[in-house]
Amino acid sequence: MPVRTSDTCFLVALAIVALLALSEPAWAQQDGNEPVTFEANGDQPTFVEPRNAEELFSIYSAENYDASVVALYADDARILHTRRYPNGTARKIEIPIAEWKSLIVEVMPVAKELGDTNTYSHVRYVPEGKRIRIRAVRYNARKDYESPIQLLVGTTSSGLWRIFEEVTESRP
Repeated sequence: MPVRTSDTCFLVALAIVALLALSEPAWAQQDGNEPVTFEANGDQPTFVEPRNAEELFSIYSAENYDASVVALYADDARILHTRRYPNGTARKIEIPIAEWKSLIVEVMPVAKELGDTNTYSHVRYVPEGKRIRIRAVRYNARKDYESPIQLLVGTTSSGLWRIFEEVTESRP
């Protein structure tokens, strides 16, 4: 289901909670299926193309406030998110990839300012057809809770490692 404009506050909160803290939109001229290299420039991090699932997850999970991580998503990636509320209800949404990439860039300065960080444990790499599903437990330090996360990763037709699906949960 497409995200409605009324969901903007929810999505901003979701992006802050659900994503790694990143900063500059170095991905802006990339289409997600092209090789990406970002040169170091002062305190600008360098993005290097991952060569396998482990390297991709290492880049994804690094707490370096680097928005170039959006280049890791395939152009047709699916972003599936469940928001779990204290009363036991849950809200599931699918976020269009273009909107997700924009949200990452938009909220990262806020995430950095808040010191919003995630750490990952119980990381497993499970083959799924020609791709690999990465399953982990994410701990959000600012809100002090754990939630499951899954990334379906693999190579594009041009051999580049990308995220084809991200499945996450968050709490208010």
